[in-house]
Order: sequence, then C-alpha cells, then structure tokens
Amino acid sequence: FNTTKTKIHPHIQKLTTTTMSFKTKEKIRCKGCNDEGIPSFIRKTYDILQEGQHEEIIKWSDDGTAIIIRNPTDFAEKVLPIYFKHNNLTSFVRQLNMYNFHKKRSPNLEHIYYHELFQRNKRNLLKEIRRKNSENTLAQLEKSLAGLDSMANKDDQQAVAQENILLKKLNKEALSKIGSLEAKIKELTKENNILWKKIHEKQNTSDNFKSSLCNLIDRNGIVDQGIQENLRNEFNLPNINNMSSEPNYKN
Repeated sequence: FNTTKTKIHPHIQKLTTTTMSFKTKEKIRCKGCNDEGIPSFIRKTYDILQEGQHEEIIKWSDDGTAIIIRNPTDFAEKVLPIYFKHNNLTSFVRQLNMYNFHKKRSPNLEHIYYHELFQRNKRNLLKEIRRKNSENTLAQLEKSLAGLDSMANKDDQQAVAQENILLKKLNKEALSKIGSLEAKIKELTKENNILWKKIHEKQNTSDNFKSSLCNLIDRNGIVDQGIQENLRNEFNLPNINNMSSEPNYKN
C-alpha cells in the first residue's frame, strides 16, 4: 500500500475545514429550531451574521436591523464561497433585491442593506420574507401608480389654485383700470359739454353783433358800396338791400 500523504494547500485546507464546520453547525442548529418555510438564501445570510465569525467583514448594525458589509472584496473572496459556493458579490446583492431588501446610503464604502423582517435574534420572522413575484410586483406597481396619480392630482390642484389667484389678481387690476377709465370719460364728457356751451355762447354773441351792426348801418344810411362790401366781408354780413342810394336825412 502507498502510505504517502497527499499535500493539501493551506488555503484549501482552511476552506474545507470551515465548510465542514459550517455544515456541522447547521445540522446541530437545525435540531433545535424550526426553519421550515425559510428561504435558503435568507437562512444562510442570517447564519453568517448570527455566527459572527466574520465581523471584520460582515456584521449586524448596532441596532440589529441591517446587514453591514464592511469589506465587499473580502466578503466576495472569503465568505461567499463558504456559504453560497460562489464569489460573486453582484449575484448576492441581486438576491437581496429579489427578497425586497433595501440599500441604505453610507458615507464610506460599506454596503448596508435592511428588511423590516430581517432582524437580529428574531429568526421566527424569516418565514415571512418572500421573493418578489408577479403579484407583489403588480401590487407595488399599482401602489406606485396610485402614488403618482395622487401626486399628479395634488400638483393639478396646486396649479389650479395658483391660476385662480392669478386670475383674481388680474380681474382686480382690470376692474381698477375700468373704474379709472370711466372716471376719465365722465370728466372728458363734462369738459366737452362746457366747451360746447362756450361755443354756443360765442355764436350767439357773434349773431347779436352782426344784427346790431346791420341795424347801425341801416340807421346811419351808409350807402357807399365799398364800405358796405368791406363790412360785409369783414363780419360776414348779409347783403344790405334796403339801404337807399341817397342819404336819408331826417327833418
């Protein structure tokens, strides 16, 4: 028999030992808990955090409500192969999204994900976590559309309210301008009436003057045709036909 031992690379040896340790712990743990109905991905992710063997890489948040991946590179290279048999961080994140986990913003390079039913020491809640399906997606879509409709209606109402305010302002300004124009028209009408009255008065004065001048000429017997013509042209007098050709001397 060949008793020569095959040398195993230290990294492979460590990985194999860790994997076996995880499987052994999983069997022991499952004897004391009821994991029926818990999705495999959720259970394994929860175990990574609960066992706390890689807290320098991945751990619970301080309040135990979120996953904090402190070192994404090490997580992909050292932790994922043990529990999920791959080292694809993108695939792991995609699975989180499929189970409706949400990502929190972080000021550093940490990846932080949370789900309202994924909490430290509350394994009983894991059964309620389900993958997104068509019904959930449709319900979420309908909810989003309803929210958009509500926002649109709210925006429409605000737009209508603003338009009403603008129309009231314009109407008020228009009424003010109309009132001002009516006052000016009334004032101009009054001035026009006064002007026409003065014109009529001057016309009457002119007619009276002409009549008096004609009477004066007639009484004084101005017979010189040149003088008559000048007076008639100057004051626009009618022709004086009743004047005698000779002076009318009274006894």
